[in-house]
Amino acid sequence: MPPRPPSCRLSLQHRRRFSISAVPLVICIALCVAAAARADELTIERKYHLTAREVSYDLDHQLAHAEGDAVLTYSSEGQEVEFHADRIDANLDARTVSAGGNVTVVEGQNQLFADAVDYDLNRGTGSLTNARGQAQGVYFTAQSLRATPGQFVLTNGTFTTCDRPKPDYHVSAREVILRPGDRVISRKSTVWFKGHRLIRLPTFDISLRRPQRVTALSPVGGYSRRDGAFAGQHYTILTSGNSSIDLDARYTTRRGIRAFGRGDLNPRWGLVTVAAAHRDDLTASDLGLFAPTEPVRDLTVDRLPEIVVASNPVPLAKWGVTTARIAAGSYVEYPTRARASRAVADLYVESAAIPVGANLSLRPLVGVRGTWYDTHQHRSAVAYGFLADWKPDPDLALRVGFIQRSGSGSGPFAFDAVDILRELDLGLATRLGPGWRTEILARRDLRRGSFPAVDIAVIRVAHCLEYGVTWKKVGGEFGIRVGFAQTGPVVAPGW
Repeated sequence: MPPRPPSCRLSLQHRRRFSISAVPLVICIALCVAAAARADELTIERKYHLTAREVSYDLDHQLAHAEGDAVLTYSSEGQEVEFHADRIDANLDARTVSAGGNVTVVEGQNQLFADAVDYDLNRGTGSLTNARGQAQGVYFTAQSLRATPGQFVLTNGTFTTCDRPKPDYHVSAREVILRPGDRVISRKSTVWFKGHRLIRLPTFDISLRRPQRVTALSPVGGYSRRDGAFAGQHYTILTSGNSSIDLDARYTTRRGIRAFGRGDLNPRWGLVTVAAAHRDDLTASDLGLFAPTEPVRDLTVDRLPEIVVASNPVPLAKWGVTTARIAAGSYVEYPTRARASRAVADLYVESAAIPVGANLSLRPLVGVRGTWYDTHQHRSAVAYGFLADWKPDPDLALRVGFIQRSGSGSGPFAFDAVDILRELDLGLATRLGPGWRTEILARRDLRRGSFPAVDIAVIRVAHCLEYGVTWKKVGGEFGIRVGFAQTGPVVAPGW
């Protein structure tokens, strides 16, 4: 227990308990705490500011009680928390607050409303009953809410990113984990669209990072030369702490069910992934990093399974970052039907962005890869080049990349061969007027003078949702999707 702060020097200091009605009373208490006995107690000044129609203060027990339009403001380390309620009780020794009746809690950009609140100011944690509010663009309700630094956990709640009086969509769930500015994860979820139940999912995961890529609200459907008519969906099956399990599944009329599943563990130093797949499309999910051997042919693969260990980007002083990755697994490739076990090691180095003009930056990069097979074969590949990003305004983004590749050795899989020796990439995103956006990604083979891969998306933004039509040259695939509207400026597509 930290030492008790000095007594307040008020005109009524000789009375152990006092109260004043109908006159706002301001209590400013500065707590100068000596070295704390526990690590979670800070040795800084804390300040309370309490007003109400009726206030009572117990000097002996450091208890404050306020009734009627009560407002308590607590400031610490530049962060301010404000409570509004019909009734507020504060324990200034324990630094806890209990509030009831028409409660409002304001902290930074977050605003919460509830019937009752219990809050620990020392730890920044609290519980709310019958809560609702918004936190950095997410609007939510909950039967109960637990708040911890950087995270809200909602029980029997709903959420949406749509700020309309009647949202286009919302998600109801048994439990919702909201990390403002990062992501929303819900369990035992039901997605509602225009007031109609759309789909039930074990887990629903939305990224809130800005700028944000489209998160699919409904299954993605379409038609391709290899699959025929298809419908697919991404599922986050489980998220717990720094681990997650995800599944991408697609039903096709020509090739049956195609699926890709992965479990991720995120230790502080990087990423560990265990993946398994049946007929995974390599043009959509490459096995490598910077793509010394990125395939553009119509290839799919079974992973039986694959284990990947990758490091976080490691700074190279002020010059850039480097990333390393190793992977091993057994694979079956289609349509070649090659089968083998394989181990691969990648090293990727990317420089810091170099300004070369107005809204233009350049990043040189290099990637190397070595691959070993149980067939006693070996392949190596090197790629180097640069990325140029030009963003003159929020409605236009352009990325141009040049890559030079070389490879040697032999192996059983076509996806490990170097398809394009000299490549020019173009990624363009632009708004075409109110509510419309287009994204184009094209890969140019400079030696053959052809475009082996082109992806085009045309997107209509209506209120809080995006409706998109996509086309991919590889596989001749047309797709239709509905998702949450992208926030922030447009982003040039790329790898």
